[in-house]
Amino acid sequence: MGQSRKIVFYLILTKFCRLSARQYESFVSEKILKSNWFKVLCRDKNVKVSYLSKNFKHSNKGSLYCSISDGKISFFNKAHIIIFDNINTKENCRFKLINVNIKNKTTFKLVNLLCKLQVKFLKTLHFSDLIFFDRNEIVKLFGESFNNSYIDMSLISRIAANTTIEIEGNKYLLSILLPKKTFLISLLIKDIFYSHEQKILTDEVIAKKLNCEHGFSLNRKNIHYIRKKYFIPSGRAFFETNECVLSRKSLSLKFVLSKENLKKIPNNTKAIYELCVDFELDYPATKSCTIYIGSSKNLRERLQAYLSGFAHTSKMRNFLESHLVYYRYLNTSNYLAYEKKFLECFGVISGSLPKLNHQKLANSSHKCNSESHWR
Repeated sequence: MGQSRKIVFYLILTKFCRLSARQYESFVSEKILKSNWFKVLCRDKNVKVSYLSKNFKHSNKGSLYCSISDGKISFFNKAHIIIFDNINTKENCRFKLINVNIKNKTTFKLVNLLCKLQVKFLKTLHFSDLIFFDRNEIVKLFGESFNNSYIDMSLISRIAANTTIEIEGNKYLLSILLPKKTFLISLLIKDIFYSHEQKILTDEVIAKKLNCEHGFSLNRKNIHYIRKKYFIPSGRAFFETNECVLSRKSLSLKFVLSKENLKKIPNNTKAIYELCVDFELDYPATKSCTIYIGSSKNLRERLQAYLSGFAHTSKMRNFLESHLVYYRYLNTSNYLAYEKKFLECFGVISGSLPKLNHQKLANSSHKCNSESHWR
């Protein structure tokens, strides 16, 4: 009987861990907190309600589990950290409350453990600062950190894949704090490409360099698989991307974004343009001065709109008002195609879109603010 009860608890916990934050919040609210039987329990003092944390954010973020900023974890909905104690009720109602307790405690502990393990990444948001941990290691650390509390690799994977968190304003899946070894190797492959910009490297050469420089024993097929998985171009395509598409020679010199400079741009100029600053900003995979990439069929009119306070978003408007911003551009009638290509290449190199771009790219590996594995 005891063994079958454990199995039932495990199956329900697994089901809970598959729900999105919004679905789980709806379950707790509708099936428990708003139910008549729970109201009777509270009235008769047959249950005690407490919370795993006192840190809340007063805003509705929909599908987000929590927000992490400056090492502090804040929660958007109390359903994820509510705990029911001193339960005195019939079996089926008690069963629901206990399963909510187990789910909330397990997720809460896992999030806190991963934040502790990946503290350097949470400070820099550089993918190179992520540390690889085998799932077995996490199971062991979980038990050691929380008085032999139970978790297994299956639960870790389900929670990580279905829990969305906010880190310094950007949305990621919790799985970003549990990076796969192939993802970390993909970063090393990019580094090898960047350090040999003038050479076209084959997958076989990259495999040898990874073995010599980092101790990874991989063959050509392994490298090809990782490149395809994380949308890294082949050696020749990468070379052409750096030399042709992203070459700074293809854009003009940079000019201060001012009314005087904009008068020099002919009217109805079709162009792709880049906004930048005179200091480097942190991106997940590198540093860059670029803050925005866009295109327009009338460049002067578009840039004048920025000076007049008509930016695409309030975030962009506030940034332009508080910083000295420069612009560079390239005249082209095919400006929309160029914009798409420039954004894709920026995503490959930097690990995310420019700070003030809010589009979503087609390839999941470029979208650090979308719901993909490496969020």
